[in-house]
Amino acid sequence: PAEGIAKAETIMQAYPELNGTVECGMYGAIGMYMMMKEK
Repeated sequence: PAEGIAKAETIMQAYPELNGTVECGMYGAIGMYMMMKEK
């Protein structure tokens, strides 16, 4: 969902040092969390 992606982008902007290492995991985890929360 767009909300999960926007949230992930906000986190990446807040913590740029995380960007390279956990970007994929962070996007995936937040996306999954937001999807499960919506159900």
